[in-house]
Parts: sequence; C-alpha cells; structure tokens
Amino acid sequence: MASSKKKIKKSRKSKIKIEFNWEYRKKQSTVFDFDPKLLARKVIKEAIGFETIKDLLSKGFLVDENFEINILCVGNPQIKKINTATRKIKKETDCLSFPMWQWSIESGNFVLGDIVISVDKVLSQAREYGHSIKREFAFLICHSTLHLLGYDHMKKRDAAFMEKRQDEILNSLKIVR
Repeated sequence: MASSKKKIKKSRKSKIKIEFNWEYRKKQSTVFDFDPKLLARKVIKEAIGFETIKDLLSKGFLVDENFEINILCVGNPQIKKINTATRKIKKETDCLSFPMWQWSIESGNFVLGDIVISVDKVLSQAREYGHSIKREFAFLICHSTLHLLGYDHMKKRDAAFMEKRQDEILNSLKIVR
C-alpha cells in the first residue's frame, strides 16, 4: 500500500468527541445488550481512520483536526418529524446525517455534523436482514459517518464505493452479518 493510502489513524493524533443523546422511549439497557455510545465511538474512529491523508485534505480537512459528531437516538415518530421538516419526506427512515463541516470556537473541534438514528428501525431492520441489533446499529452509524465525511450514494459508482467502504470498516471491526 502506498504511503498516501495508509489509514489515517496510524499517522494522526487527533481526537473524536461524540455527543450522544438518547431520546428513545425505553432505556438503553432494555433495548441494547451493548453500550451504543461505545460502539458508535469505535465505528466512527474506524470510519475516519479509513480516510487517507489525501482524502481528508481534498475535502478541506486538516489532518490533525479534532473532530466532533453529535448523535441522537430516537423512535420512528421523532425521526419522521425530523425527516419531514428537513427533507420534506413524510415518512420514517433509519438514519439521517446532517454534515456541518464547521469549526466550533467553544469546543475547539471541527464539527463534522449530526447523526439521527431510529432505534425502532435498528430493531426492525436487524430482524428483517437476519443479523444482530449490534450489527445494524453499527452499520447505520458507519453509513451516517461516511455521509458526514462527504460520501453519497446518488450515483451507482458512488454507491458502490460507499458500500465497499462500509464493508471494509465493519469487517475490520469484525462486525459482520
């Protein structure tokens, strides 16, 4: 692997601050048998770690930047309201990503943006796809983080690359279907 393609995590000293808010109707401990904040941190660090220095610089990030991401876990009614208000789509979705890409004077971090996760969708999609709740939650965090990093899936080529990156990240964490 060429030096410009090395994982960024091996060469950077930056930190990642995660603001985690649980606004779901049930307690975390009654829904998940894992710590969602801890898992989100692992997935986000790995996702950012897969970005090369060249990738980050081309998107306007500084390599040693300290990043901040805000995560909100809600139910289907709340995510439907947010989806309707922000995207004019009147239905539930599994996750939403709101890239900010701005410097916070208060925290001294570069705010990548906000992630909203529907816990109801995590639970139903895990059943639907036949994998663990942990895997579904990790997938949605990974998917959303990649959106915050500038990835999208509007074109086939971009979607294929994003899917490949998601698989690489989750496989490296041994979070498989």
